[in-house]
Amino acid sequence: MIAIVGKLASGKTTFIKQAAKLGFSTFICDEFIADLYANNYEIISEIKQEIGEFLIENNQVSKPKIKEWILKDAKNLEKLEKIAFSYLDKHFQTHEYDLVEIPILHNKFFDFSKYFSVIFYMQIDDKQRGKFLKNRGVNKLLIKIFDDKNSYNWGEKEFYNQKKVVNISLNKRDNLQKIKYLIERHL
Repeated sequence: MIAIVGKLASGKTTFIKQAAKLGFSTFICDEFIADLYANNYEIISEIKQEIGEFLIENNQVSKPKIKEWILKDAKNLEKLEKIAFSYLDKHFQTHEYDLVEIPILHNKFFDFSKYFSVIFYMQIDDKQRGKFLKNRGVNKLLIKIFDDKNSYNWGEKEFYNQKKVVNISLNKRDNLQKIKYLIERHL
């Protein structure tokens, strides 16, 4: 499996959706977690029990309430990751894909790099990323929290936990032919 990593608004989702159009099997961690928060009573109960009912609204984990809670204390994100990432880890134990968009490859609770053979790092210059962030209307404090969480300097590494890191700038992934070439070369 190929891990797709990069900062918030670096083009990870765009890249993986283009790969899906090309027929590759793909998985987006954020969508998986969002589905769990909306439909999985096991994780909803666990969050109620471990963190509190204040994150639950209409029998679902509320993303707006999560954002508020994280903005109060960035360490709260870690508490949520500990629970949510356990479900992600279980999923990877029994499922395989060509490409996986994964915002956090490794934290103090889980090292997902063990599931991947190659890491694609979506490089992006600050100016272009700023445009993407502005279009998405992301809260500046949330950007800082997520950037701090995802602060590994992929661009300077050739390997991470013995997995090859492929740095992919925006101009190397701006059409389907380039994306197909990159993926086929590393699968």
